[in-house]
Amino acid sequence: MRISQAIKSFFLEFQFPLESKNTRRTYKTALAKFEEYSKQSNLLSTDLSSIEPSIVSLFGAWLIAQGLTEYTQNIYESALRRALNYWRIKGWITFSRDIEKETRMSMRIKSKKGGFSISSRVGRVPEDFGDRMAQVVDSQSLSDKSRLQRLNLLRSQALIHLLRATGLRIGDVCRFTKSDFRDAKSRGGYFTLPMQKTGTLAHCFLGEEAIHVLDRYLKERADSSPWIFVQHGRSGKVRPGTPQFFRSTVRGYGSKISTKTAWEIVRGIGLQAYGRQTTQFISPHAFRHWHAQSLIRAGARLEDVQSVLGHANPVITKQIYAPEPDLSRISEKERIIQKIRTKKKSPTEN
Repeated sequence: MRISQAIKSFFLEFQFPLESKNTRRTYKTALAKFEEYSKQSNLLSTDLSSIEPSIVSLFGAWLIAQGLTEYTQNIYESALRRALNYWRIKGWITFSRDIEKETRMSMRIKSKKGGFSISSRVGRVPEDFGDRMAQVVDSQSLSDKSRLQRLNLLRSQALIHLLRATGLRIGDVCRFTKSDFRDAKSRGGYFTLPMQKTGTLAHCFLGEEAIHVLDRYLKERADSSPWIFVQHGRSGKVRPGTPQFFRSTVRGYGSKISTKTAWEIVRGIGLQAYGRQTTQFISPHAFRHWHAQSLIRAGARLEDVQSVLGHANPVITKQIYAPEPDLSRISEKERIIQKIRTKKKSPTEN
């Protein structure tokens, strides 16, 4: 199935039960643009099944280069994703919705005068990211600080070390509980956590250093909130209440911190580590990329990295974190299997 044929089929067979005529017209314009992009990219003559999960990001970058506004770009990308889903149902493309989304999230589009560029977030995470972030936050002194300042610093240290140790998404980190932590300690640091995004289990391990930092933060708090990462209020004064009370409250001491607060903590430490002019990808999600890359560099199998990250499909892990083959490892194995073993000659053959 060619792209032009697939687009025609989409409009002939796809139903727009709740869509206005204007929406249908917008979709036609968007897919006409996609057809134009495909022509310029020499994709029209290829089979639809050969397109990559990165197609939405590549199309979006091309739209930027054409001078379209971000608003229009988002609408046109949405139309393409709707078409992709239809083609997926028809069996014309094989990559899943999750793979396309993970790939899109891992890429960052930059517009520049006269063109565009796409850079992988994975490629913009420094190799020393996790270690450096931990070193910077640990180097800050607790002495001569008020209780609130001590709590805030200890929380920052605990957050950085948990992200570094697990590579969890920030939403899952924010809902990490004391019960989860106790379970991990009772199992030598190992625990599983259902991913909020996919429902799959992430298999995580906390080393001694991460456990020590978390314990220190919880000891300083000495409260009954069930959450590991909490709001400290304006004074850091412990608020009385049952675990159930803290589970339902959204403000004040002991309430669960928001992902926005966690992001701001990480960003603040990142700017201290790399400077305000850095172009590195610094966010809680950068720990996820760093953790996966560190495991791969250490020789972990992709199936195991998938289990750690809680990906629903190993193809997602490969597409984002190992799209290129490990040439050094391949060449090593090739030398082994291609080595010509010389037969030892007998004296009569000399």
